[in-house]
Amino acid sequence: MGLDAVEFVMAIEEKFRILISDQEAQELTTPRKLVDLVLTKVAEREQPSCLSSQAFYLLRRRGMDEFKLPRKAFSPDTPLDHIVPKRTRRESWDKLRKAVGAAVWPELCRPRPLLNTAAVLVFIAFCSSAVVVGYRVGSWRLAPVGALAGVAVAVIAGCLVALATRPLKLAFPPGYQSTGDLVHFLVARNPELFQIEKDTWTRERVWCLVRDLIIKQTGVTEFTEDSHFIKDIHLD
Repeated sequence: MGLDAVEFVMAIEEKFRILISDQEAQELTTPRKLVDLVLTKVAEREQPSCLSSQAFYLLRRRGMDEFKLPRKAFSPDTPLDHIVPKRTRRESWDKLRKAVGAAVWPELCRPRPLLNTAAVLVFIAFCSSAVVVGYRVGSWRLAPVGALAGVAVAVIAGCLVALATRPLKLAFPPGYQSTGDLVHFLVARNPELFQIEKDTWTRERVWCLVRDLIIKQTGVTEFTEDSHFIKDIHLD
């Protein structure tokens, strides 16, 4: 296994409080096989009703009340952009969390173009500072001084950019762009909403949490239980 795969297996072990042997890890080629393995190591509980359905109905009911939207505005495929207004997104997103009663909630992030622009600005600050200091020092033997100065300026620039763009955190995080994605998050991270003890597992909840960990580890958001970890999710 590569380093990424090792770190992912360790994250699974920590989250579910289980041990996965090297041999077992080598045989985990798909998320479905991983979910099946986890269920052999934890106390599985039969759940008479679908947790995803419960989460969707709860989210729809609270969303209709909060945003004054009709019932037909909510479906598992509805983009969150169509539900949570952008001009008041930060406040509305937090109000929805409180209305749902979730203790854990996806955090809004900066849009990807903004992140790319910020990265370019920080890089320019680093290069400019390194060149200026290096030129003034006038000796290649003291080049590390210029590099250190560049790093210092880049760190300061990064902090300033992060602070200045904090009000612009209006994008939904990768992997959580639709109502259905938010339903998966509720099932995985807020079991208390469905009267399930934190360390009691159903297959549906294990899958939702495995999905959440895959997104965090790899950044890949489009996959199924039968996707291949290496070929499709690029976890190696």
